[in-house]
Amino acid sequence: MFNLSTLRSQIQTYRSQHSGTPPSGTLAELLASTDATGATGTGANYPYGPYLREVPTNPYTNAKTVKVITNDPAQAADATGTGGWLYNATTGNVWLDNTTVYTK
Repeated sequence: MFNLSTLRSQIQTYRSQHSGTPPSGTLAELLASTDATGATGTGANYPYGPYLREVPTNPYTNAKTVKVITNDPAQAADATGTGGWLYNATTGNVWLDNTTVYTK
């Protein structure tokens, strides 16, 4: 649950620094420095981030993969039980890809 909380927190921090826009479905923007538009780069023109060194591991599956879903909240059909995270790139919400605790 700590990894889930960390991931959610960093997505919200990203959103607050990018006019409410969540990171893309890959979450790559969380791993790089960005400008106000979310473009990645280096130097003084990219003052935001990186927010994480790497996408955290889902402890239930030992996976870091991100599956983009359209449901919010996640539904049972979204969870495979083998992936890392279920992520709605429109809302910025994220859940564990686990068939038992996907609702957390």
